[in-house]
Amino acid sequence: MSQLTLGRAGDFMICILFILVVIVSVSAQINSLTAIFVYDIYQTYINPFSSSCLVDIADSADYKTQYLCYNKQMVWIRFGISTLVSVLTFPLALLFMAIDVNFVYKILVIGIVLCPPCVPVWLTLLWYRTTRWGFCLGTILGHVAGFVTWLSYAASYPDGLNDFLENTGKQKVWLAATGVGLGTGAVVCVLHSLVFGSDDPVKEEEQWQNCMSLDNPAKPWVLQYASKSSLTDDLVDVPSYRQVTGAVLCVS
Repeated sequence: MSQLTLGRAGDFMICILFILVVIVSVSAQINSLTAIFVYDIYQTYINPFSSSCLVDIADSADYKTQYLCYNKQMVWIRFGISTLVSVLTFPLALLFMAIDVNFVYKILVIGIVLCPPCVPVWLTLLWYRTTRWGFCLGTILGHVAGFVTWLSYAASYPDGLNDFLENTGKQKVWLAATGVGLGTGAVVCVLHSLVFGSDDPVKEEEQWQNCMSLDNPAKPWVLQYASKSSLTDDLVDVPSYRQVTGAVLCVS
């Protein structure tokens, strides 16, 4: 349509649009990987705030000064990780392009890998009873079920896995593999969360709602919950999940 209506200018605009879409997508993935490493791994397990600060505060426990120091350190770490991941995208892209397999086939393989964790990730964001082991088991067993279905269904066709690319690339095989992987991940995560989830749904749901509102700019945490929490005196930033679950909230 752009070519018919705008001619060469339309082709140029669509080309620029594709380039921008790719750049935005890659930058979003880089930011996501950086956030996962810094917030979920580094700040949680490697270098948590309670035991880390570049400046040794004398005798007085100046909480705010220590936090500003710690936050400054995290900014530089985020910049470093973002740069590292950005640099690594180039050799990985070249390696992906060097694989002598049809591009559509490579995308379908990635689809089998990405389908099983879709529902568990969605549940961690929307369902307070989702357990960590439910998420992990759902993802792992979903991958196993997806790949087993993919290979076993492909093996049922003539020549089996000897004609690997032809049989594993059939549309029915891909649909079965992705469907089984997606369904297995969802069922395992839900069942484990229902069986081993919280024994006190009311309390857990209240804490869940508090945590869901931590980063809401329209209704900041401080305005909604700080007056009811024991964290008020030491709070210099949005509290972590551990701080919220450890605090005694006075429910009105």
